Amino acid sequence: MINDCEQINTKNEENIILEALRLSQYFFVCTSFLYLSTAAFFIITPALTYNSEKRELILQSAFPFEAEKSPAFEIIFLIHSFTTFVGSFGNAFIDGLFIMMISHGCAKIEMVKEEIVRFSKIVSLSDERNVRKSATTNLVEMYQKTIEFTQKIEYIYSYQLLVQVILSILEICATGFTFITVTQDNDLGRVDVTKLMKFMVIFMAGLWVTGVYCSGGDYLRNKNESVQREIYSCKWYEMRAADCKSIWIIMIRSQRPITITAGKFINMTLDSYTKILKSSISCLSLLRAIN
Repeated sequence: MINDCEQINTKNEENIILEALRLSQYFFVCTSFLYLSTAAFFIITPALTYNSEKRELILQSAFPFEAEKSPAFEIIFLIHSFTTFVGSFGNAFIDGLFIMMISHGCAKIEMVKEEIVRFSKIVSLSDERNVRKSATTNLVEMYQKTIEFTQKIEYIYSYQLLVQVILSILEICATGFTFITVTQDNDLGRVDVTKLMKFMVIFMAGLWVTGVYCSGGDYLRNKNESVQREIYSCKWYEMRAADCKSIWIIMIRSQRPITITAGKFINMTLDSYTKILKSSISCLSLLRAIN
């Protein structure tokens, strides 16, 4: 990614990179705010029980001593708070890095489209073979590097996404089932609002994380499809036969979608996101029927 930024040749390419950077920053801020807000909510809730007879810790833990007494309670509470914030920020950083890599990959695809336009003009106007050959080489190498970059994203996140999908389904099922059970077993006036808020926060965080990964994969796939449309719209009919062959190679390769998968099984797209939600709801209905 650093090398790509150093090899920027035109102002338009610089604007494309900066736009991708702004997009990734926006998603990182939103994700960090959601995760840190969730962590703060889970910290504030047990902190309210500090002056009560039964103090609550942030994370359920068992100790061989009385953890509710001072100063043990304060020390454990601080350790739990630090762990919660570090874990939340770590997850936000991993998700933000994914979005940054996806945005950069989409920026590289946009630069490929710019190179296609430049290639079309060069081969249509220039009669020098070396100039046309250089333009062809630059275009093919740029698109090949873009494909290799997306393959690196796939290699890094593939199995992590598989675990994320499985955990998201389980999380939605467990949270939804607990929410329904709590509201059914208690009168509305006796329901613990704090617990319901916890369930809703966890539920929204799970939906957000899975949605971010699926949206990123879908965005990358749609960008790659735009390369094929760009090739169709260029003036290939005015090119020489040798130049058209290079365009055909890229056209054929662009017909193969660039996708991010979860463990080589599930394509991370918005369609997959709806399927994940349907699977979660089906499992939740099964749990309710069994209960």
